[in-house]
Amino acid sequence: MPNRNQEHAFTLVEVMVGLALASMLLIIITAVFHQAGTVVSQAQRRAELLAEARGIMNLLRNDIKAARAIPNRAQLDPRPR
Repeated sequence: MPNRNQEHAFTLVEVMVGLALASMLLIIITAVFHQAGTVVSQAQRRAELLAEARGIMNLLRNDIKAARAIPNRAQLDPRPR
């Protein structure tokens, strides 16, 4: 006849194995999120640099479009020097 006072529970070894597995899973998840954050930060920095470079290139393009030749005074002055 089975003992009615016997409770069904986890053993200490089962609890320790479960905690170890949960800890490893948590460490892996944390590492993945950390790596993802690093990748996102690098992508944002690269996007900022590209936007800044694009702005500089637009500024240079506009300056070059607006550039005019600088006249030489010798060519403009009909009097000999």
